[in-house]
Amino acid sequence: MKTEYIRRLRSTLRMFDRTLFSGFDETSSCCGVSTAECHILMELSLEEGLSLTDLAERLQVNPGNLSRTVEKMVQNSLIERRTQPENRRSISLFLTNTGRVSANEINSSYDNLFKELLSHIDESKHEMIIESINLLTQASISSKKENDFCCTAKKPDLEK
Repeated sequence: MKTEYIRRLRSTLRMFDRTLFSGFDETSSCCGVSTAECHILMELSLEEGLSLTDLAERLQVNPGNLSRTVEKMVQNSLIERRTQPENRRSISLFLTNTGRVSANEINSSYDNLFKELLSHIDESKHEMIIESINLLTQASISSKKENDFCCTAKKPDLEK
């Protein structure tokens, strides 16, 4: 693949991130939760009863970091932990009523944001956009599992 295409894709994704996802921070903070908490609420609103490990895998985050955020959300009565009767060591996560209200508010805000976004694009292209983003996401997950991308260049010695 040509370097030109790769750099155009990277540039486009950076612009997409800056313009669209900056709105997510505003949306989630107006509902009183952090971006990390927002992602957890959204995932649990899709499927409750996930284990911490399953949730970390879905969100592509470190389970240790996620555990701290989940603990804060439990203390703030947004989610609750439940032990499974068939395996007392297995803990599942569920939205509380307060968490469900927050998730519904955030979902409504996001729905409006994406409705506005998609209103600027011909409806016949919506499915293509979803499929393309899904393909990029799946490729990103696969690449993340297979590779450790990092810069190999040495940082300049700033103490001289």
